[in-house]
Amino acid sequence: MDTGKTVSTQNTMKNTIALILLSVCTMNYGQTQTATVRKPVTITDLYAQGIHAMNEGDVAKAERNLRAILKAQPQHPQARYQLSQLTLNREKYAARARQLKMQRTKIASVDFSGATVDECLDTLTTLIGDASGKLFSPNFVISDKNKKLDSKTITLKLDNVPASQILNYIASNSDCSIRYEEHAITVSAR
Repeated sequence: MDTGKTVSTQNTMKNTIALILLSVCTMNYGQTQTATVRKPVTITDLYAQGIHAMNEGDVAKAERNLRAILKAQPQHPQARYQLSQLTLNREKYAARARQLKMQRTKIASVDFSGATVDECLDTLTTLIGDASGKLFSPNFVISDKNKKLDSKTITLKLDNVPASQILNYIASNSDCSIRYEEHAITVSAR
């Protein structure tokens, strides 16, 4: 075996590996120069984000943030309390997300003239879908065992109003109650 060729091949491989490593290091160095420096997340930040998520109805994010606090500080009193409240009132917080979406969805125009409650809710569902780019549907459930709503008619003409306010007008004009839930909004005859 020719030791000259073996040494030459080994040197070539070493040079190739060195060039690859140098390239990787240079690329990484270049990336760190342009990367933004992030401020470390504190317990206070996590707590504030958790409370904000609860208020927004984002139960999963709230729980994740509160559990992260308790992992770092198992006896953190506020996080323990808020997590217990979130667990006890999970449905209420989840329903809050649906309620906020209704409040934040603006309807450009609605014109009901002698429409039934069912027709109003069907139209409102379509308008909300259009206004939200099909990202949100209210999922109305009508509870009317005694068929009281069949005889109720609604006349409304509104422009640039939140969907929640339109629903409130429909409910008040037909003597209904509204209950927000995690997956639906129940409209019940009184």
